[in-house]
Amino acid sequence: RPVEKASEKPAAVAPTKTATVPAAGIPYGDRTMKSDQAASSSDPLRRRAAAVGLHPDLSRALLERLSAADYQNAGIAIQKALAETEGEAAFVWPRQAKKDLAIFHIHFVAGADTGCRRYVVAIAKNGWSTTALPIDKCGVKRSAGTRG
Repeated sequence: RPVEKASEKPAAVAPTKTATVPAAGIPYGDRTMKSDQAASSSDPLRRRAAAVGLHPDLSRALLERLSAADYQNAGIAIQKALAETEGEAAFVWPRQAKKDLAIFHIHFVAGADTGCRRYVVAIAKNGWSTTALPIDKCGVKRSAGTRG
């Protein structure tokens, strides 16, 4: 049986089509959601997340796995963080890890409008960690000891 010789020239490869990729420099504010925008979703899980102060675009798989106690803890964590945390510090709730409960890390970041605070929530549950997009919360009343 004859053996074919390899061509000296590589075969031409047709160019592939690529999707348009958004620029890496999209302003941070364009990805931030105001807390009052979140309530307009028709999805009950997204509405439930938004009601406690979580970003509604968190992974659906995570939102489905959060228990009633997790949602309650998220609301407590965000309220306490907004009221008690200064500047760009972070707040963790619950303070002691408990089996099957999520832990919420609320990080405050710069860039919110005057009278608002911008925060990012990282959620750790069952060995997984997810970080949400930022949310701006405006009209926040903080305790007398905080400034900001």
